[in-house]
Amino acid sequence: MDMGQCSRSKRSIEHGEILESVKGLIDEYDDVCLHKLAAELPPLWDVQHQIDLAYVPNLKRVNDKVEDLISQIQEIHKSTKRNLVEPTAKYKSDADKKCHRVKFDVGDFVWAILVKDHFSMGEYNKLATRKIALLEVPEKINPNAYRLKLPTDDTLNPVLDIHGNELQAGEGYYALPAIGALGWGGGLTSFRPLYVVQTPFEADNARPLVFRPILHKEDIIRVSTPLNIEFLNTSAFCCQSTVWTVESSFITTNGERGCRIPNFQIHKSKETLTVATYKFVYCGATMPCQDIGRSCVNGVRALTLGVEPYEMAFVKAEGSQSENITNAGLVF
Repeated sequence: MDMGQCSRSKRSIEHGEILESVKGLIDEYDDVCLHKLAAELPPLWDVQHQIDLAYVPNLKRVNDKVEDLISQIQEIHKSTKRNLVEPTAKYKSDADKKCHRVKFDVGDFVWAILVKDHFSMGEYNKLATRKIALLEVPEKINPNAYRLKLPTDDTLNPVLDIHGNELQAGEGYYALPAIGALGWGGGLTSFRPLYVVQTPFEADNARPLVFRPILHKEDIIRVSTPLNIEFLNTSAFCCQSTVWTVESSFITTNGERGCRIPNFQIHKSKETLTVATYKFVYCGATMPCQDIGRSCVNGVRALTLGVEPYEMAFVKAEGSQSENITNAGLVF
């Protein structure tokens, strides 16, 4: 069929004869032009009359009372959402103004804050919010998210003395070498007078040490907690500070309290059926923590960084004969 011209189609009567009253109307609209049909309509064949579509009004499905109730609920929802979003946006804006954006790279060491609410079970949930220092960044997820190597649960355990008691902050303890440790020897003391050394005599407990947490005022000394370590102040030190520090890889005294970085920590070395042994480590600002061991310098066993760790156990210094225990009396 030619779409550009009007053609007359034959009427097909399938259901009886057409009534006389409508013959005139059908004859009037019998001719159609297919090219004048709307493009949205499908092709029409054998169209014989015009169809008018009546407008259907959009009648309400609910009554006025229900419609008012819906409107009130929608207004309450909008108001509640506005009251929640606006203050949050304001606090975020204020926080962003005081926030300093820092980008980290893989291999960096950062400080982290552990919030106990993020840990439903285990050792973390038993503690208050606390900072843990020098965690390595092994992976950068995106510019705002990094993966950290969190310490194991052991790092939050208390340090124990040879009797299984928790080390207390501010109390004096002897750091005696574990039996079987290379060289053995006695406790720790100072030499001329800055260097921290180990006495060569196994029966000599030397001078007691005091441990003080830096980041939080906790009474218990825990594994991997940043510490100030110092000798109990005696007349041998006169007016000089007994706080440990590092000079040219040697552990010395005359340091300052309260310095967060660098700091000293106590890490667990190994554990036997009878007693746990520990080691000292030193944590700087831009490098991983280093073990503290002993180096022989001019016949003196000086504590230094980066050598085989000095494995030890702790004995509380009470000043009584019963607590004056040497490593010869310990069973490891």
